[in-house]
Amino acid sequence: QRIREERIPLPGEQELCAYFFAARAPHKGVVLFLHGVRGNLDRYAAQCLQFTQRGYSVLMPDGRGFGKSEGRIGESSLMEDVLACSDWLNKRYREDSIVVYAMDFMAPAASYANAIWPCRLLVLDNPVYSLRSWIRRRYPAFVLPYELKYDFNTYEYLPNCLSPVFILRPRYRAACTPEEATRLQQMLPDPGAFLQLEEAQGESPYELDSYRRILDQLLTTASR
Repeated sequence: QRIREERIPLPGEQELCAYFFAARAPHKGVVLFLHGVRGNLDRYAAQCLQFTQRGYSVLMPDGRGFGKSEGRIGESSLMEDVLACSDWLNKRYREDSIVVYAMDFMAPAASYANAIWPCRLLVLDNPVYSLRSWIRRRYPAFVLPYELKYDFNTYEYLPNCLSPVFILRPRYRAACTPEEATRLQQMLPDPGAFLQLEEAQGESPYELDSYRRILDQLLTTASR
């Protein structure tokens, strides 16, 4: 009864499908949860409990081409999707009560949107540095075209963010190299806002007590 489906309007009479998870009172704010490129809403629904249990409602959309959201994925469409969700939230909540939590390939789109729509806090969970470098590392035998169809660059948008930014990076399965992580950390106004997750190999970082403590720390910051 506390989960409902929402339709976020887009240009061209299209819509995004999103789940809204309502937090129990006392209500502290709302999280725009931009899930990773693996799977759709059902894969990440359980993770939303981490926020609702702490008093934060969650809006979790599927980008175009994922789940029930129709359309084709692309760099411009992902940017538009995040801006549409930001606009939807800003019409219903105070700017200083909104937290944006973006995973892996959604980090560039969230950083881009934050240069236009400020919020209380922007959290980048395991962000890519750039799609080009990720492909080169993951598929070394693949010959890259001169111009990629999609070119998501977190480093390009991060310096323009209007809100405080925190970066979470897991030890294993990280989407960026240690060198790229250092460059991202150097772009943050506060280098201490870069937080390393120390999970064991094969262990989910989201089940760790250390992750829960970090989440408590971040959401305490957001509620001040």
